[in-house]
Amino acid sequence: MTIQAPYHDFLLLQTIRNYRRTNEKISHAAVKKFCNHLWYLSPDLLLFSLFDPNVPLLIKKRMRDKLLTCREEEEREGSEELDDQLEDTDDSNEEESRPEKRPRRLQLNCKDVDKVCNKNFAELISGYSLRFFKILNIDSEFLKEEPDKWPENEAFQSICSQLKTLRVVNDVAERGIKLISEYNDVLCKDESQKQYLVQTVQMFRQQYPDAIKSTVVKK
Repeated sequence: MTIQAPYHDFLLLQTIRNYRRTNEKISHAAVKKFCNHLWYLSPDLLLFSLFDPNVPLLIKKRMRDKLLTCREEEEREGSEELDDQLEDTDDSNEEESRPEKRPRRLQLNCKDVDKVCNKNFAELISGYSLRFFKILNIDSEFLKEEPDKWPENEAFQSICSQLKTLRVVNDVAERGIKLISEYNDVLCKDESQKQYLVQTVQMFRQQYPDAIKSTVVKK
């Protein structure tokens, strides 16, 4: 389930890091590989954990407090930037003040894993995390209440129902690509024949869109 992915990934990263006590070589290889799949530990997707029933209330409270602090800082900085624009019309530093483009996933080197794993989960939240509510068009007013009151909040319950329908598409897509690649290699080795096969499949999908036996017989 999507809402369980961030906290699950964080615990998994800690587990394979700690496995070095048993086998350091295997642990290092697993950590190195897993560092390429930290999509759900990015600052914005991290907030799915607010709706994960498996996350302890203490962690959710720390997440909420961090978010409220980030929101206050964002509002204060926005007000200060507006004042600066009114007082200073010099555009000479425009390139320097341009916001840095942030990565879509958490990017870690193996040597940085200890630093992240030793952090509290809520410490991964930043001001960038507030984009979560804007992207999904979610009302964040429930943050004003304590986490133990969220299950009784109708707005929170509605958001949970919506988020539970989201699918973790990355794994599904990767498995699909792997499957069709293997199937493609089994059918033919010649590149020109592969291209012909793709065109043939596309043509048949247009003729038989529902892939039902009765449709094929009727045609």
